[in-house]
Amino acid sequence: MRCVLAAGGAADATDHDGRTPLHWAALYDRGAAVCRALVAHGGAALAPRDVDGATPLELAASARHTAVEVALRALAKGGPEYVPFLHACLLDDGTSTAGSR
Repeated sequence: MRCVLAAGGAADATDHDGRTPLHWAALYDRGAAVCRALVAHGGAALAPRDVDGATPLELAASARHTAVEVALRALAKGGPEYVPFLHACLLDDGTSTAGSR
């Protein structure tokens, strides 16, 4: 994801259903780190609505992707785990265990 964003990929680009990369990451459980990177590094909006009126958070919650849901809620609140975790994800040199389970 970092490579796509670094190459100029738009974090808020939408498809024919009005879904952004954040919608897809939340819907298909691509991980909390990807969602955090899209928002913090890519500048993705947290609550865009697709053609069905769903936000990425609503998609994650309905699909029961708990880690993504928790991450999106924390990002919306500017939660305490946001900055350290984001720093580890974006600047990971391969030695970090941030986001691994």
